[in-house]
Amino acid sequence: MTAFAKQLILNVLWLITALLLVIGLTQPMFTFTHFYFFDDTFSLVDGIFHLAAQGEFILFGLLFLFSLVMPVVKMLMLLYNINAGQLLSSKQRLHLDKISKLGKWSMLDVYVIAILAVTVKLGMIASVAIHFGLVAFAVSVTLSMLLPLAISALYHRKSPLQIDHDTAITWRSEAEIMAEDHIIDALKLSQPLALEAGEFKAQLIDVYDKQGVWQVKAHIAQNESDWLLLPIASR
Repeated sequence: MTAFAKQLILNVLWLITALLLVIGLTQPMFTFTHFYFFDDTFSLVDGIFHLAAQGEFILFGLLFLFSLVMPVVKMLMLLYNINAGQLLSSKQRLHLDKISKLGKWSMLDVYVIAILAVTVKLGMIASVAIHFGLVAFAVSVTLSMLLPLAISALYHRKSPLQIDHDTAITWRSEAEIMAEDHIIDALKLSQPLALEAGEFKAQLIDVYDKQGVWQVKAHIAQNESDWLLLPIASR
């Protein structure tokens, strides 16, 4: 698959997720029926600002942060990661990769909807009807959790990194090397490191930074005529 095709697929997935997020935020999520006669219909945005109007400023702040600010920031960072991932340095890609992994916390966005449902002030007798806005919001959250995995799968499968072995790495022992920061960053992004041909007595290699701090554990494997250092764990 070409780089353009990968980028197109990820941008289409991002656009679908973003549209569902907008729908989920602005379209009705619930209708609260009081005493079977009086109806109040809320979108997520309406419900959050209703809390502010009722003086529930702590809940308003929490819901505003987790249900509005956090999803929007996450989507913007994913868009940046999709379209700039192949143009950035390995260190910058590493930072964006860590940000994209925030997706595992995305279910907080759904949990706060449950908080919203029980904190909107109701009468003594009320029933709740769920609308499409809640479905759209839940689907957008799910897709935003899957997008970082898709970015990693399509962008982080890289050809072996070629380096100057005389200056970039130093063998401390048969099973330990000291490496430049950009090499460590590449290994942490699952990019294999091309090694000069030789007899390797150790199959597992520990990689340290210039300060002597352990960063990556990798194993040596042969790929056709090349020897590769393949990362398996990192700090």
